[in-house]
Amino acid sequence: METVAFMVVLAIGSLVVGAALRLRWTVLSVVPAMLVVTMVIAGIGLARSYGFWSIIAAVALSATCLQFGYLVGQSVRQAARERFGGGSPGDRT
Repeated sequence: METVAFMVVLAIGSLVVGAALRLRWTVLSVVPAMLVVTMVIAGIGLARSYGFWSIIAAVALSATCLQFGYLVGQSVRQAARERFGGGSPGDRT
């Protein structure tokens, strides 16, 4: 049960972080974020004595949710731009 709770928290956190990355930076910010998340998850998994495949599943889930969160952030940004008008001249697309 502890592993399931860890996975749920990991998925929700990755979605939020992915959306926040999109609202602030470009797509190139996702790769370093995935590397950092991979190292953190591996460290937590090793410290809690999770199995190899549990750690791999957690990394895959996190990377997928991070990218999906980025996509959601782009959708929110585009919807806000259409609803409230264009961004500032220096705003990145």
